[in-house]
Amino acid sequence: MIRLAFTACAALLACGAALSQVTLVGRESFSGAELGAPAAAMFRLHLTLVRLEGSGWTGARALAVLRETAGILAQCGVAVERAEIQSLSAPDHLDFSTPAARELARAHPVARPAVYLVRDTKSRPAFDAEAIGRGNSRTRPELADTVWMTAATRDPGVALAHELAHVLMDSGEHSEEEGNLMREETSPRNVLLSVAQCARLRETGGGNGLLEALGDVSRDGRRAQERRPIVIGHRGASGTVPEHTLVAYFIAIQMGADYVEPDLVMTKDGVLAARHENEIGGTTDVADKPEFAGRRTTKTIDGVAVTGWFTEDFTLAELKTLRAKERIPQVRPGNARFDGKFEVPTLEEVLGLVQRLNSERRREAKGKERRRFKPVGVYPETKHPTYFAGIGLAMEAPLVKVLHRHGYRGRHAPVFIQSFEVGNLKGLARMSDLPLVQLLNDVGRPYDFTVSGDPRTYADLAKPAGLAEIARYAAGVGVNKNLMIPRIAGGFLGAPTTLVADAHAKGLVVHGWTFRAENTFLPTDFQSGADPIAFGDLVGEAKRFLALGMDGFFTDQSDIGVRARDEFVAAH
Repeated sequence: MIRLAFTACAALLACGAALSQVTLVGRESFSGAELGAPAAAMFRLHLTLVRLEGSGWTGARALAVLRETAGILAQCGVAVERAEIQSLSAPDHLDFSTPAARELARAHPVARPAVYLVRDTKSRPAFDAEAIGRGNSRTRPELADTVWMTAATRDPGVALAHELAHVLMDSGEHSEEEGNLMREETSPRNVLLSVAQCARLRETGGGNGLLEALGDVSRDGRRAQERRPIVIGHRGASGTVPEHTLVAYFIAIQMGADYVEPDLVMTKDGVLAARHENEIGGTTDVADKPEFAGRRTTKTIDGVAVTGWFTEDFTLAELKTLRAKERIPQVRPGNARFDGKFEVPTLEEVLGLVQRLNSERRREAKGKERRRFKPVGVYPETKHPTYFAGIGLAMEAPLVKVLHRHGYRGRHAPVFIQSFEVGNLKGLARMSDLPLVQLLNDVGRPYDFTVSGDPRTYADLAKPAGLAEIARYAAGVGVNKNLMIPRIAGGFLGAPTTLVADAHAKGLVVHGWTFRAENTFLPTDFQSGADPIAFGDLVGEAKRFLALGMDGFFTDQSDIGVRARDEFVAAH
């Protein structure tokens, strides 16, 4: 960010009694990375914000509004690549009126489109925000391609995106569509633009010289297709069959997942196995095995008392006598028909499956497809690393050893290792240069912080300072969706945060979790009705987050996730 401060008479006309002095007192410039410009965009937008001192607008508020607006416009493939906030002393122009606005625009001309942040309006009926495009500026040409916003504007980030869309489309039309940005009333729930609206915005804005076309080249010169977001099969195809089974991973890959995710726990004899938790009463038939009844016990895992059967009390041979079952049969009763049919796989077996499928796909690829072949990757998570280290079953060295043995080496290997803890990722960074991902929840803190007395929370790590620390040992962050777009009253999606932009500014990729199709998991905006286990609009939800610049996402339904990703890429 560049800061300059100086004072000058800004009038291009003669400064006289009829024209009050307008003084430029500050200027701040922001890059696309600071504003959350998407990795791949079709058009770039440069914005000028003019903030009047004494208007009630602060520079910090103006920047926050700008970031939210940039996130909304990203859904149309528009990147706010550069913005400047100019602070003016213009005491006679604090409130909007057409004569005062025309005088201010003549006294202090700026590049268009421009946004003026004023105290209030003298217009009647009064407005919070107003767009002046080319069609409604014929009698006031100085104001063409501008937006005027009062300090009392509600939902200002949404309002600014709404008004800028009017300017870029050069249209005052509104929409009746639920959730659409162009509804007359602004609301955190009204942020979507249709494919047709985006096309009009790009075509008209580009034709009027307000947007600069980039083709399909992204900020760093790489083509958008190479930067397309990844789809991660969350525990395999866990929306179709019981999670963490070889069948689940196979189906996710067949559905088009770019990565599959095995959660990892340790057996008694030090083997990495794929289970969501080390307590396996809820995901296997161990409770039906009388020979293991005596192993049911209560343990403290990450500070919480848990009762059941635990992988660290079973050898691999014993674990192999068990069969997987559906973890949430009340939500996915169809998956329960597979209970008792599939083994608990080891990490070695998961890697073997992925490699066999990659070999088959590579052989089947021809010509250019073979040269561009991208193997399916793996995305293992280390579960409860502090706990396992404390019982003599540290998993970091065995994990690196297995991955290296299967050819996963270097920072470009098709693998991400993830953890909710910090210390074990830092340890992994010393053992290997494989890509690491710091998981961030919307509540709580890393358990190793609890043990060490570090008071920081996940919320602290999600701030710019925390992300800067993460960037020293990890390639990305895997974040709870609520950290990107919180839910508001009624379960609707609210206004986006700056997390994606902040992470990108530190060089981190952002992968969101978890995207599930059932109504019970979806925001109210995207539910299809009252049946909690019926499918809603997962495609729509995923696109909302992809519009922020999210680089990938975990989903239980990889086929729907791939469709959402491909439709988003095609439209942008």
